[in-house]
Amino acid sequence: MQLISCYVENFGRLHRKEFTFTEGLNVVFEDNGWGKSTLGAFLLVMFYGFDKKEGKRYNELEDERKRYRPWQGGAYGGRVTFRKAERTYVLTRSFGEKRSGDVFELREASTNLVSGDFDEDIGLRIFGIDRESFLKTVFIGQNECSKVETTGDINAMISGLTGMNDDINAFEEADAALAEGIKRLSPDKKKGLVYRLEDDISGLEKHVRNSAHLEDTLQELRKLRDHEASGLEELKTLREQNHHEIRRLEELQPVFACRDRWKDFAQEADRQAEEARKMRERFPQRVPAMAELEEITEQCEELNTLKGKLDSAEFTQEEKAAYEALNKVFSGHIPEEEDFDKAIMTACSCRDVLSEMRVRALSSRKLQRLEALRPVYSGKELSEPLLRMENLWEERCQKLRTLYMDEEELSDLQKELRRKQASPFASILMIPGFLFLLGAGASFIFHIYEAYTLYAAAVGGFFLLTGILMRLIRVSSGKRKLMTDQKEIREEIEGIRSRIKDIEDTLQSFLAAYEKKYREDYVPSELKCIAGELEEYRDLEKAAQEAADPALLQEAEGLELELAQFFQTMSLPLPAENEWLDRIYRLQNSAGQLKALQQKKAVFRETESLLQDKYNNYAAFFASLGIPMRETPTRTLTYVRDMTDDYLDALRDLTRAAEKRDQFLEENRDILSKLPEDADQMPSREELRTRDTWLEDQIRESRKRRDGYEKRMEEILEALDDRREDEERIVVLKEELEAAKRKLVQLTLSRQMLRDAQKALIADYKDPILEGFRKYYSMLTGEDTQDFRLDAGAKLSLEAYGRQRMIGALSSGYKDLAGLCLRMALVDAMYPKEKPVLILDDPFTNLDDEKTRKGLEFLEKAEERYQILYFTCSSVRS
Repeated sequence: MQLISCYVENFGRLHRKEFTFTEGLNVVFEDNGWGKSTLGAFLLVMFYGFDKKEGKRYNELEDERKRYRPWQGGAYGGRVTFRKAERTYVLTRSFGEKRSGDVFELREASTNLVSGDFDEDIGLRIFGIDRESFLKTVFIGQNECSKVETTGDINAMISGLTGMNDDINAFEEADAALAEGIKRLSPDKKKGLVYRLEDDISGLEKHVRNSAHLEDTLQELRKLRDHEASGLEELKTLREQNHHEIRRLEELQPVFACRDRWKDFAQEADRQAEEARKMRERFPQRVPAMAELEEITEQCEELNTLKGKLDSAEFTQEEKAAYEALNKVFSGHIPEEEDFDKAIMTACSCRDVLSEMRVRALSSRKLQRLEALRPVYSGKELSEPLLRMENLWEERCQKLRTLYMDEEELSDLQKELRRKQASPFASILMIPGFLFLLGAGASFIFHIYEAYTLYAAAVGGFFLLTGILMRLIRVSSGKRKLMTDQKEIREEIEGIRSRIKDIEDTLQSFLAAYEKKYREDYVPSELKCIAGELEEYRDLEKAAQEAADPALLQEAEGLELELAQFFQTMSLPLPAENEWLDRIYRLQNSAGQLKALQQKKAVFRETESLLQDKYNNYAAFFASLGIPMRETPTRTLTYVRDMTDDYLDALRDLTRAAEKRDQFLEENRDILSKLPEDADQMPSREELRTRDTWLEDQIRESRKRRDGYEKRMEEILEALDDRREDEERIVVLKEELEAAKRKLVQLTLSRQMLRDAQKALIADYKDPILEGFRKYYSMLTGEDTQDFRLDAGAKLSLEAYGRQRMIGALSSGYKDLAGLCLRMALVDAMYPKEKPVLILDDPFTNLDDEKTRKGLEFLEKAEERYQILYFTCSSVRS
């Protein structure tokens, strides 16, 4: 299995990050806080989903879903591209607030069709182990090296070491089958057969107990139904009687209507007669004629007109004070309306000119902005330079992509060169050569001159020279071309980096000239900002030039001089600009008030003499009627006229009402003769209809109650049938329950015996794992590993001073070394064929410099067999 690439949309602090992985060792070297551990967690979650610990009772540190929720918001998830069994897949996951909101999708890369090769448990299907086992072997988190222990999945994976796959598979299949059988029969799980049978029996027994009262309830319902049916018949009889009364009343309705109409006519005639009598009693002596009232009304209107004219012409205290004050204001001269209109037009024109000048002037904020932009953009044309800078930025991006591809090619060439330099057979020949020469040298030092000394030196020299020649021949065969290719690519990389540096220096100088900082992610936006500021500067400069217009200034000064001359004619100074119109309107209003007061004073003197002559003519008229004068003649006349109109109207109404009464009686004498004697005691139509509605409601409610009783009786009869079926079902279920319990006991004992046998078998796997551990530990430390022991549970111990001690007693560095080597041994044992991806999150944190160097050498060797993702924040450990 090989990772090809991954894209993180949002996960923790990672936002829209894309990573490409190569075969062998992939090093992610970034500072603390960049998100290396988050990237490792992202890959873990993409294959295994989030940890089961989630929900309200877990905080953000315990709940993995909450801990890696996007810091910046947005979609939660990403995709991973990987190769498995010669097929390439694209795995996409998005995560919601809860597990139910997660979305899983797997497509085959070559066709982009949804693939059903793996489900949401894709990690278990690909790696053959669950999430817990993955974290204890393949995924090595920071400060997690020493935490190693086996699980059921690990034991199952390493079972192939002993050549007993069939036995182990039989164990697993049998254990799974027994576990599934126990689960199906479990009395503690809701889906277990024993649990369900006990629950069903309990429910049925409870239902039988609760239905013991059904017979009594059925008898009571029968009595209620019969009683309700009897009451319903009585209500129907009452309704028929009421319908008969309604039909009789409808037949007599024309007679009753005629009687009511005659009563209305008679009552109206009596009321009008009483009203006419009251109206006549309001005149003590006589009732005036209408012609007499018309004549006196015309005279009274003339009197009222004169009185109103006199009242309106008399000065009030305010008008008197205003008259005296206005005479002082205009003692010398009262301007005409034409003078005021001209002054108003002059003030408006002057104000408009001044407003136009203010509108054209720039605000203080715009002036400050213009002063800030002028030193930067004055006299500059930026269209071509900006276009050139944008082209340079595009060229830089293209160069970076080319640089990345060249660096990948260079890395591949370096791997090929190292592979060609390695010659296992030449090294094997050189080792005995060294040994023979070493023996010959020792004989010479200790003065042991025997024939075999020369023989050993000759043989050793032969082996050594042969190994060296084979190594040189193998290296020289392909090294020259590879080194030539490396040199060309390095020169090309240096040229690209030089060109990128020149472009970045040019962009930095250009942005600095316009007071912008060179920031890699913001260069395009900074170039757009410069173009926008240049356009803003040109608009502000043009507005500033239009603001200064000498013609407007001269026009405003001339108009202001005309206004000053107008106010000078009234010995008044020129007010402030915002008071011009207000002062002119007030003076115009004051001049009009003075003229109106002068005219009003003349009218008052003329009207006062006429009013007194006409006032005395009305007393004789009111005295002849026996009605005293009221406050004014008008009120008295209105009072008399209203009483006269009321009296005449009453007489007319009385005549009409008597005529209608007599005419109706004559026309309907035959109908009124049919009126029954008990007509006054008969109920009204409204009463009968109200009673009919009430009876209908009562009948409906009674029928509803009766139907409810019958429905309830049917339900009880069905419940009684169900109870009998439940009693029979309880007997059957109890027999099934006893059989299920016996089978559960048998399955539980069988599984326990099977597991005991499996534990004894697992103890045989420890020797191959220990051998792998010793190989890796010796590779990393160069120390002897014979004192290490491994138990059947993959627990390491060290034999020292006559007893075995757990590796937890070692220093942090040695614990991490031992844990890393044991993990690698387990992975080798678990995956003898297709290798998984190893994820290492800075596992050498606790190692010293020498062991760290050996650890990095270990990774370079391990990359020949594994694809490795190695995260670190230290240059020493990279």
